[in-house]
Amino acid sequence: MSTNNMENKKRGTPSAFVGKHGEFFQAWQPVYANASRDKKLATFWPRFFAQYFINFHWSKPLTEEPEGALFINTAEDWVIPAEPQGGVSAEEKVAKDDFKKKAKAYFNHRRGAMGLPKNIWHGFIKQLRVPDHPPPRRVSDHQHYMHIKEFKTGVDDEYSKRHPNGDPRFMLAFKCDIAKELLEQEPDDVQKRMRAEAEEKHEKALEAYRKAAAGAPPVNEEDRQLARARLPEVITPLLSAIATFTGCNVTLLAANVETEPKLDVKVIGLNVGKTAGEQGKTLPEYDPPRYASMLESFSRFTYQTYASTLEKNPADPSSSAASSSAPPLNHSAADGADSLPRASTPAPTPPAASAPLLTTAGAVEIESPVRRKIAAMPEDDFIDSIY
Repeated sequence: MSTNNMENKKRGTPSAFVGKHGEFFQAWQPVYANASRDKKLATFWPRFFAQYFINFHWSKPLTEEPEGALFINTAEDWVIPAEPQGGVSAEEKVAKDDFKKKAKAYFNHRRGAMGLPKNIWHGFIKQLRVPDHPPPRRVSDHQHYMHIKEFKTGVDDEYSKRHPNGDPRFMLAFKCDIAKELLEQEPDDVQKRMRAEAEEKHEKALEAYRKAAAGAPPVNEEDRQLARARLPEVITPLLSAIATFTGCNVTLLAANVETEPKLDVKVIGLNVGKTAGEQGKTLPEYDPPRYASMLESFSRFTYQTYASTLEKNPADPSSSAASSSAPPLNHSAADGADSLPRASTPAPTPPAASAPLLTTAGAVEIESPVRRKIAAMPEDDFIDSIY
């Protein structure tokens, strides 16, 4: 079978939605187009996914056709059925989340044909995400074997016996040789398991790499941190170009809240433009106290956005849902002063530890270690960490 045919057989690629699956997607395509134009995709997706899983069981492959006629009701007032009591299994959640990504890719792939605008910034902004290293390599079966907890001790013990005074520089190479020997002595089922696990691990790493290379938005906090680290490198040239074309001074402030190892707001300031003269000053250099005051105000705003997010999303802030809109505290400036004097503003009154900082009037405080930590944190301590 050719490579192209193999690609077309992959679950979830546009060509895979054929038969009744294709019929279902075609029925919803004009609804998607209208929802996109009217900026109502937030209400489109819940209805679309609810009806999809009414027609097609989450555990069945796309090649399996359901019996009977499809149920399709594209009306905006269609009532979405309630989730089953007790929620869904982890397996079902993973399968449904996987399908949802592929369904969104399907519609996004057809936006041009629907006459919908594509994001003109995608090619540029994906520089925040594209890997700067080659694709991950598959580790050998014995390399995988030597890192599995149930076998690692055996490899380490054998190394200690053979090389009691071994040179640390060659330890890894010797351990690899030992792991290869020990794996060859394992039963066939263990060898097959190591091979399958190594393959699966490599496939997952490769898939993540492909998505990053294509500029897909980050899905975890680690990738978002990398994207934030690239902001000065990627965005400053854009700000310079805007300044050149418009004759404007341009500043970008970006902020996010971090909860580990302590509650902290991180602020990044990118500034383009200087005052007149040979000794022209950037915005942070021109009036450091007022610039610091501006950052303090922005940090407070960011923190309140974060607090509001927790009110609507009582999940732990370390989850992707909360952290995706989380705010920041320490300042780093491009084209700015290396250090900023603290703004001479009166110290805010710390909230009482018993007063829940994150609850709205009449709401019941939701118990969470991080939420309790925020509620009890003196506000002046919080603001101190900006600088």
